Amino acid sequence: MVKVLKTEQGEIPYVLTRKRVKNINFRLKADGILYISANRGVSEKYIRELISQNSSHFIETAKKIAENREAKTQREAEGGFYFLGRKYDIEAVPSEENYCILKDRLYVYTSSEKNIDFLINKFLQEEIKKIYSETVDKIYSLVKADNTPYPAKISVKKMTSRWGSCSPLKGNISLNSELIKYPIGCLEYVVLHEFTHFHHKGHNRDFYAYVEKYMKNYRDYVNILKKPYYEVSD
Repeated sequence: MVKVLKTEQGEIPYVLTRKRVKNINFRLKADGILYISANRGVSEKYIRELISQNSSHFIETAKKIAENREAKTQREAEGGFYFLGRKYDIEAVPSEENYCILKDRLYVYTSSEKNIDFLINKFLQEEIKKIYSETVDKIYSLVKADNTPYPAKISVKKMTSRWGSCSPLKGNISLNSELIKYPIGCLEYVVLHEFTHFHHKGHNRDFYAYVEKYMKNYRDYVNILKKPYYEVSD
């Protein structure tokens, strides 16, 4: 029976099984449920306290498992690795070490095929962090002369209905993680677009005049972003 423990970090579903074991065993599976085995001498109240004490770890691990599962499903559907406007084949290479290298294709060095999706997702998240940060800094170097504030917070997440968003009052900018699949110019345009909101709220003539001031060909990227990434990848 699946039960749910509500914590400050979020809800944790768990299944408790009584067994003849000395220790309390925790195992977080691919379905996002925490499976626990413990002997009957351990109260469920005590077990719930342990879960609560380690809630941040369990929730973060469950999040990574879900991301890896989603990434695997998407890659299987795509049949490759899409990165900055190109599609790469994926090749697994037996190795005692575990890492990825992107060259003519994405080489996944791994000691076990079970690690492939985790390693690819880890590589992608590291590249997103680096490239998005560099792009924000690059665009900011253009607009800072206009007294444009540097974002108080920059968040990256998968969004379904927009490429980015800006909260001028809070100074926050959000960027869609899916932009990593498009040519770098698309990411640069979206970052510039969001910086522009620090000066213009609506998408009026003045807004786009400001965008064009720093990116004459921005319309090219607007048109590219109207298409699925797999149609613009070579």
